[in-house]
Amino acid sequence: MKKIVLTSLLSAFAMAVNAAPLVTVGDQMDIFFRGSVIGNYNSNITYASGGENKKFEDYSGTLRLGGEVDYGRTSKFKANIKFYEDITRYVDHKEFDNNLAHILANASYVEANWNVRAYFSFDQMYQNDSDLIWGTGVIEKDLISYNLWKAGVKGSYDFSEKVYGTLGFDWTRTEYIHKWNDIYSSYDIFSLPVSVLYRVTQKIAVGLSYQYRLTDYFDGPAVANWGEERNDHFFGVTVNGEIAPKLTCEAYLGAQYRDYGSTQGDDTTLSGNIKFGYEVTEKLGVYVRALRDFGSSATRYSYINTLCEGGLNYYFNPKIIGTASLTYRVADYELIDRKDETVWTRVGISYVPNKFVTLSFNYNYLNNNCDEIESANYNQHLLTISASLRY
Repeated sequence: MKKIVLTSLLSAFAMAVNAAPLVTVGDQMDIFFRGSVIGNYNSNITYASGGENKKFEDYSGTLRLGGEVDYGRTSKFKANIKFYEDITRYVDHKEFDNNLAHILANASYVEANWNVRAYFSFDQMYQNDSDLIWGTGVIEKDLISYNLWKAGVKGSYDFSEKVYGTLGFDWTRTEYIHKWNDIYSSYDIFSLPVSVLYRVTQKIAVGLSYQYRLTDYFDGPAVANWGEERNDHFFGVTVNGEIAPKLTCEAYLGAQYRDYGSTQGDDTTLSGNIKFGYEVTEKLGVYVRALRDFGSSATRYSYINTLCEGGLNYYFNPKIIGTASLTYRVADYELIDRKDETVWTRVGISYVPNKFVTLSFNYNYLNNNCDEIESANYNQHLLTISASLRY
């Protein structure tokens, strides 16, 4: 059966290669066909902890069909839209079969002293998360369905050669559907970031930043703990640019204040998002990233999210690229006794024989540890092989 699935995937890909030509509309618009065939081995589909909670292990195949539209080859206004459907089938556990739609759009407009960029995405999701495990064992036998929406716009304006400002708006909605909207709370997150920066040199800018963020819950259990809203205020400094030869930095660092909007009061924590990238050689690039912020969950609990990540990209030659990363995350819940420690590792390699086709192989390992909740201790091995076409 496993050989049949793999053969079907490769046959589908061979058909996709000859499926559709490039279409050009006028001088500005290009339309592409996008398709992939993906094979997976998953050692723990539902993030079960083992023991009495049975792990579901299986192979799956995904056929991804979609398109892409590019606009603005010679225009100040540029836009890109990608849309595709993932059709996934499992070898043994047919109960996890799914069809999921995805949309991703980006647009920009650039003038000499100002620019505007916008984005939108929609993803149908069918997967679990450690935050949704609270000892009931319910989700260890099933996968959770939800929709993930994201949209935003950010503008930049040069007041002078040295001083410029940025203003943005971001919206994220996590929307649980079917039976899950009675178990978990959906929520919107609205963010309004603003920064004023000074160009110390042509390559380095420093400044001050403020962000207001509102988390608004809806749906979920009839008895909703911890109120309907979270109000966050971030004050800090920002640095970005090439701070040394081949060393780039993007950093926000300051204090985050959270008002729970209920009798639980408020809290303040050190907050930031810092990333360094370094070009070691023409073939090797490395990066490190650190993040600390308040988080909100579908159980309406608040937590402090601390994350550290390091990774590299290595170009063996113009057609073969290797990647690796290691991520460590701590979610320290407030008002309750729970702390999750999560480790992700990833190793991958991609082969790009021409501008149309990409072949890739990836291995991911995930381990979640929680002393307070036994069912939140799990690990997962995920092997993925894929062939993608853009034509």
